Amino acid sequence: MSRRAKVDGSSASGCDRVREALAARGMPVFRLQSLLEVLYRHAAPGLGRSGLAFTAQASELAEILAMRATALSEGIGSLIQADGEAPAPAGNFRAGDEAAELLFVMADLFSLVAGLSMIGSKASDELRRLEDEGSS
Repeated sequence: MSRRAKVDGSSASGCDRVREALAARGMPVFRLQSLLEVLYRHAAPGLGRSGLAFTAQASELAEILAMRATALSEGIGSLIQADGEAPAPAGNFRAGDEAAELLFVMADLFSLVAGLSMIGSKASDELRRLEDEGSS
């Protein structure tokens, strides 16, 4: 049973229902990255230079989150490895539900990092385009 099904108590996963609803509307699968892309696409025309400059900083945030996620993943991996080698293991992330939930959270984090990187890059590109037009 998926984590979504556990939340709403239904037998079909919430994720499957969302995918079906989005597909029926011709929309992409819902991920944080997709959400940020849609929001940016709608907001970009009204951002202006200062809004674009602010949004361009999302790339830096994405880099920071990626570095923190790397350190966190390494720490969790080391914890699991050390636990498996211990004389009396505590069983950290040995149960399927614990590992699955951790991986779902990590997937959401990576989607967020990708989305932030994407909008930061698009905002930077648009700022450069405006600067090139202004200097012509």
